[in-house]
Amino acid sequence: MHGRPHVAVLVAIDLWLMPMLLVSRMHAGNPAYAAYVQNILFKQTAHRYANAWHHLHGPLFYLPLMLYNWLPLSLTYPGTLPRWWQALKAKDARILLPLGWMVLVLLFFSASGGKRDVYILPIVPMLALITAPYLDDMLARRWLRSLCAAFLLVIGGAMLGLGMYALAAHPAFAAKLAYDRGFDGPADSLWWMCIVIGAAQWLALAVFRLRRVHYAVTGGMLALWLVWGLWAYPLLNDSSSSAELMRRVASHLGPHDEIGLVDWKEQNMLMLDRRAADFGFSAPTSQQYVNGILWQAAAPATRWLFAQEPAMGACVDRSKAIDVGHANRRDWWLFKADAVIPGCIPKNTDEMPESPDDAAP
Repeated sequence: MHGRPHVAVLVAIDLWLMPMLLVSRMHAGNPAYAAYVQNILFKQTAHRYANAWHHLHGPLFYLPLMLYNWLPLSLTYPGTLPRWWQALKAKDARILLPLGWMVLVLLFFSASGGKRDVYILPIVPMLALITAPYLDDMLARRWLRSLCAAFLLVIGGAMLGLGMYALAAHPAFAAKLAYDRGFDGPADSLWWMCIVIGAAQWLALAVFRLRRVHYAVTGGMLALWLVWGLWAYPLLNDSSSSAELMRRVASHLGPHDEIGLVDWKEQNMLMLDRRAADFGFSAPTSQQYVNGILWQAAAPATRWLFAQEPAMGACVDRSKAIDVGHANRRDWWLFKADAVIPGCIPKNTDEMPESPDDAAP
């Protein structure tokens, strides 16, 4: 019985590991597969941990995140910390083991220079597990109910205030935020979402009041995630997935035209309606550009290049290129050989090659 959880863990790992190794063995003569295995098994794990090249933060990076990213659960810390301490002194394994595991996870990921909030998310279920036994007792005390009410007042008020201010004043920062995050389609949609979320949280507090404020917190958070999931994400989908961007690109291409990608992201190729030439995903952008220009010059009448704004530098005449839009917080262009400035090589914009998870929208 004691060994079965370990077997289950190994089986779960093998469901991913074994197919990858088997496919790599089938293509042992192809260096691309060997490079893929090397990248996934070693570079993205051990090398990334020991010598991170992105998301570099100090050793205390996770502590504030555990406060504000884990709201409203983090409101219970003032009550749970002394109770956990008493349980540890009593050698209560029901608290000792999950809490010890949480500390080990936190220390492990804090030791690496590269840190992202998602790395320590597995702590959250364990945190809920060792908070639950004390929750009824804490909710019976006024301090936690007051904290919950203050949380709804502040968060709801901030949402309402931001939404109404942005709708009324149209400040530059609000327009830029909506544009960068892909909310520039339906007019003022982001700000109406803020108003709905804030109003729902204040309404929940008014209905349940201080005595049953935990129901108000639950209702307020439910409203937030329903609005975000059912309203925000459908609006974000085209921008974040590059679906709309690549439809615009396709609209400029003839049935026999070819396209090459420079400084591209995975979603660009995924959403394209045809096969594309690429010049390396992790290659320096200047090298991709040069190789792309050579490829394009072989058939200038039918070959287009699709590139990020920085990758073109001053080597592309924008008046002869097509601005196909903004997506994934980046500006994208499409151009043929007549827009290329001869002999010009743009500066390399890479600091280090991006890994797949760094390219997330």
